[in-house]
Amino acid sequence: MKTVALNDLHLLNLKNKTWMSLAIFGEELPQQRWGHTLVASSKKLLIFGGMHLKNYYDSSVYEVQIDHDNS
Repeated sequence: MKTVALNDLHLLNLKNKTWMSLAIFGEELPQQRWGHTLVASSKKLLIFGGMHLKNYYDSSVYEVQIDHDNS
């Protein structure tokens, strides 16, 4: 069985309980990983650890801007 780490991001709208895929742009993007923890505030994503194949990642903080309608 082959292990694959994806580099995608999804947002859950808690009001209507629907998922949305987000396009990610920027100079420094998080590396694809699994086994991590992600915590979000209104403007930042904090990613704690995780790994990809044989590499372990440090914790990182990313600034995000999410444009959305308020539905």
